[in-house]
Amino acid sequence: TTLGINGSISGTSNFVGSSTSSISVGGTGSIGSNISMSQSSSSTRTLQNFTLNRASQTITLGAAMEIVGTVTVTAGTLASAGNLTLISTASGDARVAQSAGSITGNVTVQKYLPAGSSRRWLHMGSPISTFTWNQLIDDILISGPGAGGFDVNGSGFPSAFYYTESVAGDCGPNGWNFPANVSNSVPNNRGIKFFFRGDRDPGRLIWNNVLGMVAVTLDFTGTLNQGTQAMGITYTNNGNSSWDGWNFVPNPYPSAIDWNAASGWTKTNVSGTIYVWNAQSGTYATWNGASGTNGMTNGRISMGQGFWVKATTTSPTLTMTEAVKVGTATSGFFKSNSGNPNTFRITMVQDSVVWDDAVFNFDNSFERTYQKETGDALKLVNSSINLWSISSDNENLVINNYPSPQQTDTVVLGMTSSNGGIFTLKFSTDSVPSDILIFLIDEYRNRVIDVRKEKEWKVLINADTQSYALGRLKLVFMNVGDVENLFTATTINNQLKTALTWSSSKEVYTSKYELYHSTDSIHFSRIHSIDLDETLKMDKSDYSFIHNNPLIGKNIYQINKYNNKGEVVYSDVEEVLFDDVTLSLVKPKESNWILYPVPVNSTLYLMRERLSSSDVVSAKIYNSIGQEISIAKPVYDSGTLQFNVADLKKGNYILNIISADGKRASLMFQKN
Repeated sequence: TTLGINGSISGTSNFVGSSTSSISVGGTGSIGSNISMSQSSSSTRTLQNFTLNRASQTITLGAAMEIVGTVTVTAGTLASAGNLTLISTASGDARVAQSAGSITGNVTVQKYLPAGSSRRWLHMGSPISTFTWNQLIDDILISGPGAGGFDVNGSGFPSAFYYTESVAGDCGPNGWNFPANVSNSVPNNRGIKFFFRGDRDPGRLIWNNVLGMVAVTLDFTGTLNQGTQAMGITYTNNGNSSWDGWNFVPNPYPSAIDWNAASGWTKTNVSGTIYVWNAQSGTYATWNGASGTNGMTNGRISMGQGFWVKATTTSPTLTMTEAVKVGTATSGFFKSNSGNPNTFRITMVQDSVVWDDAVFNFDNSFERTYQKETGDALKLVNSSINLWSISSDNENLVINNYPSPQQTDTVVLGMTSSNGGIFTLKFSTDSVPSDILIFLIDEYRNRVIDVRKEKEWKVLINADTQSYALGRLKLVFMNVGDVENLFTATTINNQLKTALTWSSSKEVYTSKYELYHSTDSIHFSRIHSIDLDETLKMDKSDYSFIHNNPLIGKNIYQINKYNNKGEVVYSDVEEVLFDDVTLSLVKPKESNWILYPVPVNSTLYLMRERLSSSDVVSAKIYNSIGQEISIAKPVYDSGTLQFNVADLKKGNYILNIISADGKRASLMFQKN
């Protein structure tokens, strides 16, 4: 229910409110010196919403007013006189909406902190303009030197900090400042970090106390941050671009804000990514404007939340106006997960609470090097577990906007854990384009995993440095659509000729095609080659060739497509059968076999999407003169067939395969 006041009122009666009632003051006229709520109970002084829209008029609150919804000052001035409180509960935070008017005087802004399952570090920001540490220590324990007014524990462990960008080194352990006294003000528009133990029960200062966690409601009292807010971010060149420029800033408003707001932001020499601490999991959630990690599914930042941005060079600015305010936000402390189009996500899971994401977004416009302009997000190190990918220019990325694979690409992953143990890697491939195959190589366990088939993979991190060394984990991206199963071989008007035609897309990285002919699937000879002119490459191309000298009997054709790294993708095999009476075509079904790596040193992996252990009934290797080479029986593991070819001499070989349904393939590879 909303009471609308659009004219004059007089008298000294108080308004009786409730959590579902609202007051809206508009129009013109006089309403006396103030508006007062009944103080009979907390309920009667409560309103859901309060709106003021009277230009050039000041409305004063004559008694306490508690808001559980929204205060909006479209025009005019609301003089709080110390009587306005914005309530925060487990259900949400009261807020001040985008306002062209102003609120004067002290306002109390609450922030509800859920109990959670354990003690934890929180990253926050203040919605009032002058903030001292006393605003925290009246509600929670803040340990530190007793002389400064802090709570004293046995270790003297300080538990509240703000961050200074100019300090050199990793922003995890470096750059944190502990105040000398609880009466000190936090520097303007700086985020704060503190250790949340629960309420002010002194027993909570003991590390191994048996007290359970309890929820606490903080209250910040002072003049609200309103209008334009400049974060005053800095960039100091200390010689390491990975750690220079990190700024820890607050959401300064008594409202949620949106990093993706259509207007209101000025971002100069600042990366387009924000990092929000997830207190429950002990990891940073990341949002680059389009996709996120660790459960961050949009750019909304809760009231009272601190967050990280990275300045990229000197003279950075980060400024916001009232236009960035929004009505709702996912919790700044606990979030849920979702997917994004063309996204591959790996989640490193410790347990139901602690996890960390690494994300790949695929698009032809992206690059392999770190590109902040297109949304690549640098890794900000967590205190618990960490997973990331490494760009081609050796930057650690949590969001890797990667070019859609046109060839076989390998990307190195990194992972760490503060305590070690067994972790589960979970793979989300539902939104990955179907023509992209993804394999995980685990060098420590000497395994290759088809992540579309094996949705999870266990990794052990222990005292052995190789268990967490860079390069233990690698991703291999392959595009199985390079020769798009449009290769055909047909006879020409009952002549002893074969017409070969094929079509291929994604030619950007293609260097050449080679056509091979065989009569026995063992001895192949090249009959034609096409070198692609760099200036003539197109998104899709059609090709044809006439083989004028096929033989009576079986003629087998295959196309090899090479990229500019010398890697090869094989087409399906096509067969044409000629005899003295008839000319006929035999066309086996598609095979889509892939060999990796080529050239090979020791282990050759035969891959195909969702390969099972029974798919291959025969696999034989022949040298360049057609002799069968004896090797150990191949081993099936995690969606790949693995051949030990370490003892083969250097040279070219052919792997002949017969699958369970009679399909045949002849794949060439080179041994180093």
